[in-house]
Formats: sequence, C-alpha cells, structure tokens
Amino acid sequence: MPLPRIMFDTNDGSMEHGYRLGFDRSRKALEALGEALREGATVIIYMPDELEMKASLRFDRAENVWWADPLDGVITFLDGAA
Repeated sequence: MPLPRIMFDTNDGSMEHGYRLGFDRSRKALEALGEALREGATVIIYMPDELEMKASLRFDRAENVWWADPLDGVITFLDGAA
C-alpha cells in the first residue's frame, strides 16, 4: 500500500528539526488519514515538481500542529526541480 502524501513547505522547517505541516492543504491531507493519523506514522512529504521524502509524523501539543521529521535524510528530486 502506498504511503500517504502530504504537501509541505521547505521554508517552514529544516531537515534537522522537521517541517511544520500547518498550511491548509497539509491539514486537509492529514485529516483525510482518519484513524491512521498518529505520531510515528510514516508518510511522504513533498513540494510539487521539486522534491519528496519519507518522514515520520509528530504532534506538537503546545502549537497544536503536526510536524514531519525526515527519515534517513533521503530526498528525491522531481522533474520540475532545477
């Protein structure tokens, strides 16, 4: 079964500290996971036509927002990337 895909913004975090999944399209994709939405779940985070990578989800209760922590630092650059 393919991993869920969630759009993210590289300007909203870092490889070392994770990426905040706070904008509307990210939140809608997370909500669509239903019961599969949990800390530690593995997903693909991506920027359209630029890059994608596997990440593990983490919830920040203080900010009430999900974060994606990249796994293994592996990035796949997509066709539209310069």
